[in-house]
This record gives sequence, C-alpha cells and structure tokens, in this order.
Amino acid sequence: EGSLCTRLDIQIGLSNGLDFMSAGFLDIGWTKLELIELAMRVPTVSAVLWVDADVLIVRNPLPAAADGSIAWPSYDLLHQREWDLHGWSGQPLPSATATSEADQDISSIIDVSPFVANLNTGVLLVRSRPFVTALLRRARAEGEWEQLAMNKEVLRGWRRHGVSESIWASACWIHATFVLKQARRSGGALNCGAVPRHDLERLCTLSTFHTNCLKDERTKKENMLALRELINQCEPLCPPEKRRKNPIWQPSTTCH
Repeated sequence: EGSLCTRLDIQIGLSNGLDFMSAGFLDIGWTKLELIELAMRVPTVSAVLWVDADVLIVRNPLPAAADGSIAWPSYDLLHQREWDLHGWSGQPLPSATATSEADQDISSIIDVSPFVANLNTGVLLVRSRPFVTALLRRARAEGEWEQLAMNKEVLRGWRRHGVSESIWASACWIHATFVLKQARRSGGALNCGAVPRHDLERLCTLSTFHTNCLKDERTKKENMLALRELINQCEPLCPPEKRRKNPIWQPSTTCH
C-alpha cells in the first residue's frame, strides 16, 4: 500500500527514568500521533503501523496475516486492548484481591474506567488520516494523556477493532514473568517443556508483547529477551499450519 522510510532527528526530551504521566511522558504520546499524521500525508501511504519501543515483535503484527479472521482494511483503526478478562495459564482475572501473579486483576494495577474503548496505543494500525487529524484538533487539556483522548475520540463513529489478546498482548495480563518462572521450574535455563499447555498454545499465536505494565527499562528488556528466547525454543511444538501462516519475525536494520 506504499511505504515511507525515513530517518528523523527529533528531540523530545527523553531521559532514562521518565516518570509515568510526567510532562515528558505526555509529550511523547502526542508526538507519536503527530508522526503518524505526518506519514499519512504522503500520497502513497494509506496505512501506518505504529509499535512502541517497549513492544516485542514476535511475528507479523497484522492480524490478517496472523489468523485471517479480521478484514483489517475495512477499519479506521486497529488497536491493542488496554485490559483483558482472562489471564494466561487458563486463569480468569477474578478480583483485585487475587494474590498470585497469574490471577492478578488488571484493576489492581491501573484504573480501567477511563479506558472507555478498551484501547491501548502501544500497537496501532491507523488507516484514517481524518481520524488522526480530528484527534489532534482536540485541545490538549492540561495533563491530558493521548491514550485517554483516543479512547474518547474513537467512540465518535470511527470504525475500530481491538485485536485479540492472543495476537497483540500486554504485560498487564499476559503475565510473562509468571510464564517465564514456569519455564525455569527445573533450573535456571528456560525449558519449553515446563510451560503449561494453555500458555504454549498462546505462544504459538502471539505477534506482539507490550511491556507496558513492567515499570523499569531493565525489567522490560529482560522480559522481552527471555520471552523471545522461549518462543524460539517452543516454535517447533506449534502446529505446522500456524508456523507456515505466520512464522517468527526476524528483525532487519535495512531501510528501503
């Protein structure tokens, strides 16, 4: 559908330890939308896939390539879900009083009530420039978070879809640290054989993993690297048809 590959020198005041909801944090969110809108000004670009820096790309993020169940060209926006009703290891998320990591309710981590569209901006497939333009026209209320603004705007008649948690996953409810602990039960090394069957099935469909509920950079990086190692190890156990349909993605530094 056309592509835009460019290298931009943008100064947005980044620093290690940027606090959640700080002025710098909020500026990054709005800059994200400005960059998406800028890319969509190019006549040959009709869609933009945005992936945050703390997202692990496992397989092709486009759901149509992942399972063929979503006619994504018919939507203005595809997005990662902010929260999910079920965790991994076959466990529901029953209440904020849950004690085990596998059963932890997302509401014990973050207030889900402002996320009226159940939308997280960590992974976005944007196909409508008018949607982004309308969003940017909204006055930036003091301290407003672009993610909350998008949750409101998308309900104003735009066509949108929250991608399945088995494809675009979040650290808020994938509980990757729990899965990795299970994989290390027999020792320090990761062991795919120790992963519960339910989690193994999800590892076979996972396309992206957003480390949004992991607080510091080191923890994010450790989980992303370990999860990629585990998925590579478990890949031969996935059904052949799933391996053929959407193989594990190999990163490239080529800009073309």
